[in-house]
Amino acid sequence: MKSIYALKEKFSLSHDRILDNLPCVVFCSSKREIFKINYSSKSLKKWTGISLQRFYDDPETYKLLIHPEDRARVLSFFSENLSNGKDEITPICYRLTHKDGHSIWVEHHVSFPSDLERQGLCLSFLRDVTKMKEMELAFSRLEDQFKLFFEKGPLGIVFIDRNGTIVDCNNRFCELIGTDKKALIGLNSLSAGNPSLRDFAREVLRGKEIRYRGSYVTKLTHKKIYVSFSAFPIKNEEGHVIGAFAIVEDIKNTVELEKELSRQRDFNKATVETARIMVAEIDTRGKIVQANSIFSEFVNSSQKELVSRDIYDFVAEESISQIKATFLEAISKGKPLKTEALFENGQGEKRLLALTISPYFVYEQDEIHHLLIAKDITIQKKLEERLRHVQKMEAIGKLAGGWLMILTIS
Repeated sequence: MKSIYALKEKFSLSHDRILDNLPCVVFCSSKREIFKINYSSKSLKKWTGISLQRFYDDPETYKLLIHPEDRARVLSFFSENLSNGKDEITPICYRLTHKDGHSIWVEHHVSFPSDLERQGLCLSFLRDVTKMKEMELAFSRLEDQFKLFFEKGPLGIVFIDRNGTIVDCNNRFCELIGTDKKALIGLNSLSAGNPSLRDFAREVLRGKEIRYRGSYVTKLTHKKIYVSFSAFPIKNEEGHVIGAFAIVEDIKNTVELEKELSRQRDFNKATVETARIMVAEIDTRGKIVQANSIFSEFVNSSQKELVSRDIYDFVAEESISQIKATFLEAISKGKPLKTEALFENGQGEKRLLALTISPYFVYEQDEIHHLLIAKDITIQKKLEERLRHVQKMEAIGKLAGGWLMILTIS
């Protein structure tokens, strides 16, 4: 009891006011039992929602407010450090729980003032480090995510220092190069046998961002790879380049797909041009997006001049409503439709075209266009008309001859 009275004398009213307005909790407790609190600033009640008297009466109160996931670690820490009689204890961080259930992170520092230590007492200082701890945890999660991406991601990543020496790389980069880390770590990119690599490293260490897309042959394995390569300088706070890193993507499949698409486009173009069939792409407003040379020859305009022209500029007036109706019907039914309509050629002549109108979705513009495929059947129709006329005359002739024979016999 003498120690408590002495403590009360030491902490006069003015000292109490100072302690109660500090942005931390200060409490005095037994050196042998750190959570047997004899006196505390009022902030402890604010942080926990528990009256100070309850802490004074029951040493277990504070222990129970330590977060369950941290409690064993904290109790073991103080038990080990206080039993060894250390004059200084490294601060420990843990979560302290309010009676309403929420927790804050505190940094617990223990001090041993000589006048209190002689009485077997010590001072504890609790600092709210919740924001700092949350930032640490957030950075830790980001670091874990980066490590996972670095090691398991689909992109090759390599780091070089200011001298151009490779200091780290991930497994994906090793797979692309066709070797292991042992052969890469310590390799100086500025003295590498590949001139392209030397140029890339030199430029990025000068502070430039470098991008490259195409084939690349490594000098280590002579392996030819197709890559998309992006390199970025790493700068310190003063803006000086202290290193660089590069991200490398394997684009072999993309290159092969592009080649295949290019071959397919060339084939389609050759087929469309040599088949002597008119082809035009029409957007939702009836504007020509593109047309082949056969169509441009028909209307006597260059392919470039046709872009954005209204398709109805070339449709005979009597067929405009028919074409518009066919466009709408093709969209509603979602399938190609065939029709015949009159178009005007470059000489102002009306020509009958056999049309196939096919709707298709353009993903880049998120809208439906029409593919118009046409063939001039004007001559064919005239021949068919003449053939029908000849057949009709033959039929009439046969019929007249039959009647004449009947009359003769009669």
